[in-house]
Amino acid sequence: MDPTIPYASAKKSSVDAKRNSVDRREEAEKAAKSSQPQALQQYLEACHSLSRTIQVVTDRSLTTQGDTTNPTGRIFPRRITPWHDFPAEQEAVWDLLSAGQSFPSGPIFPSPNQLEYVMSLIRPISEVGLRDSERGAVAIEYKAPHKLSRDEILTGLQSEIQPERDVIHKSGKGFEFSSRPLAAAVITQLFSYMVGKGVQYGYVFAFILQAVRSEPPPDSWHDAAAELGTWAVEYDDKGFTRSPIRTRSRCKQHSPRRHSDDDDQDPAPPSPSPGQPRRPTKNKAASRDVQEGKDRGGQQGRIKGPAGKQKIQDRPFCTQQCLYGLAYGGPMDKACPNFVHHKRSHIDPSEFLRLIRHQLATDRDRGADCARLYLAGSMGALFKVRLSSHGYTFVAKGMKSSDLSRLQQEHEVYSRIRSMQGTGVPVFIGVTDLVLPYRYDGRAFTHFIFLSYGGNSLLRHTGQIKKPSTLDKIATNYKWLHRLGVLHRDAEPRNILYDEQSGRIMLVDFERAEIRNRQPLGPISPNGLRRRKRGAKGGEDTDPYEHELQHVLEKVSASINAS
Repeated sequence: MDPTIPYASAKKSSVDAKRNSVDRREEAEKAAKSSQPQALQQYLEACHSLSRTIQVVTDRSLTTQGDTTNPTGRIFPRRITPWHDFPAEQEAVWDLLSAGQSFPSGPIFPSPNQLEYVMSLIRPISEVGLRDSERGAVAIEYKAPHKLSRDEILTGLQSEIQPERDVIHKSGKGFEFSSRPLAAAVITQLFSYMVGKGVQYGYVFAFILQAVRSEPPPDSWHDAAAELGTWAVEYDDKGFTRSPIRTRSRCKQHSPRRHSDDDDQDPAPPSPSPGQPRRPTKNKAASRDVQEGKDRGGQQGRIKGPAGKQKIQDRPFCTQQCLYGLAYGGPMDKACPNFVHHKRSHIDPSEFLRLIRHQLATDRDRGADCARLYLAGSMGALFKVRLSSHGYTFVAKGMKSSDLSRLQQEHEVYSRIRSMQGTGVPVFIGVTDLVLPYRYDGRAFTHFIFLSYGGNSLLRHTGQIKKPSTLDKIATNYKWLHRLGVLHRDAEPRNILYDEQSGRIMLVDFERAEIRNRQPLGPISPNGLRRRKRGAKGGEDTDPYEHELQHVLEKVSASINAS
């Protein structure tokens, strides 16, 4: 027997073990690399590969069966022009992104493993799943390939289109003629969504990167959109079937036909337009206020400030004591960060309301002293407002005309709980109707409630606050509210504010609150977590004040524990 055989066998096993060890190490390194965030270039290349895996449904039987588009009753643009300098503007955006070294080169984008998971979820897409979508800064319109071909797009958009002049109620023959109204109708449908959502960019065929860095449009943009006409001619792929266009200023909006078998047919109103009312009521007071703004404020009624005017987003809010003095005739607060702008003494509350109503009707261009806070509920949205002439800076809660009863209820509640204002609830400064509506997320707000700033939502700070002291403060405020005979009726953590600087807790949103004359039945334990007697189910024998307090404290406690 050859004595070298065991040695050779052992050597081979050692080589195999080393090779396996190297393979395992390489696999581990590969797996670790796949789980690491990617730089921008790597991420874009991976997304390009990902997009190539998406299949688009082209089977006519699996897409919507109606006409290509339905522009009837929608706001249409006055001009549709080719965007010739788009490549240059797109390149400028990329240059801006590349200027900062950390953004393009830093590993801050999703990892290959995360993209592989996304890829595993992708299914063939169609109009049904992707139509009529909005993505924050961009409005999107999807069309099936067999409904809107590449040739129709290129032919229809090869030159400027003015819908009233070139398309609406025009007749003609040939592929070139039919492509223009089709392209105009599709863009009109998208344009109407853009106006309704308050975005300045949209796409049917390509993603527009500029939208991400664009500022939201000013309210003067919405005002101009409210003056546009609506497409009052019924259009299908065969042409026009109704009377010529009339602008909304001269006729009532047309109600389009509805077809149950066509997903492109929307219920009335036919598009998420700016909301109602679309145009301000032309009453004498409104006309007078707008005219005064043009006379006193210069071009377009803009109240002009000094060169390099500070943006309202960067200005501090007034203090609780300052705005309480404004609302109820108290002293000035020298600690207010805006004290130097308030002049020698507080103005009368009625004068404040007159001035701010006038300003809101005229100061509507970029740089205006009213900005959206991008916080909204089912009945309103929040704005940051500054009275330019006196520097008062506060919060405005926008309400629609359909919710006036709720607005009145909130007004009455704040009057009832005046003793809590500035301490347990924001200061109620006043309420006014608006000459021109303010819009947010497709809703038009016709009234503003003015309040002091109470802080951010408590839910944003649950990981920072101390549970016992926070629950004590909440319990104190709710007991105070209940002693004043008010039941909140929406006692949820989302309706509690926390001021990080002062540590103050405030209750908000009283449009559902109920004013009761009966006081709470008895004292509630300091931590507010006393359980009802065994067997109680919250029926008629349960004190509603105690039940509300217990409910909100349990919800807050759970939120803090979860964080």
